[in-house]
Amino acid sequence: MHITAMKPEYINPVEITTDTRKNDDGIFEKEVAAIDKPAEIKKKMLDGKINTYFKEKTLTEQPFIKDGDTTVGKLLEKIKQK
Repeated sequence: MHITAMKPEYINPVEITTDTRKNDDGIFEKEVAAIDKPAEIKKKMLDGKINTYFKEKTLTEQPFIKDGDTTVGKLLEKIKQK
């Protein structure tokens, strides 16, 4: 149900290729460069955009659809411990 609703592209962050990461980083860098803010704020904005984007695209980093306080990865760890 979660996978159908959230449509992750990757299982975990390790699966994201260097080329994909560079391409997506470049897109966000262009967006942030167009904003009229100091460099340190732009850096924080860029880091936030990149982290959020890849959390949304990675199954284990996504918030679990039935409980937004936990990620799918944490839920899987909890199930493995039982």
